[in-house]
Amino acid sequence: MDRVITIAANAAYDLYYHADKNRFYLTLKGFWKSVDVAPNYLSDWQKALSLSTEGFTILTDLRTSKVYTPEVAALHEKAQKMVVDAGLSQTAEVLPNSVFMDFQTRYLSEKSHMPTDKFTEIEAAEAYLDSLQILAESRKEQTATKSDPL
Repeated sequence: MDRVITIAANAAYDLYYHADKNRFYLTLKGFWKSVDVAPNYLSDWQKALSLSTEGFTILTDLRTSKVYTPEVAALHEKAQKMVVDAGLSQTAEVLPNSVFMDFQTRYLSEKSHMPTDKFTEIEAAEAYLDSLQILAESRKEQTATKSDPL
């Protein structure tokens, strides 16, 4: 059963949580001239993080996003630090064919210590995160089996 919860859906971004996968889906849209374009961005992330458990993943669709102003970059860095502190396992970012977006997202991820891999297609990013989830579940089962004396 797919349990998808809408956290936010507006002109600047969409944020959903898939409970069965413990995964967030974030789509950033267009050019954010200032943080005023997304006044609830951090509070939406706070609300979202209350739904997840440690080890969650994020699939971020940046295909229609534009390069950030310094003020907007600082906002994204705060959000990234929030998710890292909340127990993020991995992020898969789907980028447009833009050297500038690639550079900016890499820089922000390094600054916030957010584990990130880059993709050009949503399907590849989703498959990658799914494979990590399967691997993590397999490791949990192996650990549980080893610690069970029977």
